Amino acid sequence: MELKYEYYFVKHGVTREDHSNINNEIWLDVGNKIAIGTFDHHNAVTDYQSTVDTLFNELDLLEQTKNQLDEVNWIPADIQIIDYLKETMED
Repeated sequence: MELKYEYYFVKHGVTREDHSNINNEIWLDVGNKIAIGTFDHHNAVTDYQSTVDTLFNELDLLEQTKNQLDEVNWIPADIQIIDYLKETMED
């Protein structure tokens, strides 16, 4: 599987609106929630210490996200996480 991706950096505190369509985006370390397409440990629901910690503990959610993607627009706060996700999401 070849992944095409772009990445954008957003300002601290940006939240992701609730909607069922993830628009080929993965939000990392921003968005203020953990949901399909959004992996942010800065929320009141979990005790995850980092984005990588969140991803390791939410592999089922990452798989659900993967199944909904055509191409990916990565929305990370940390560019290093993209390499981890590329390796994880390859078939």
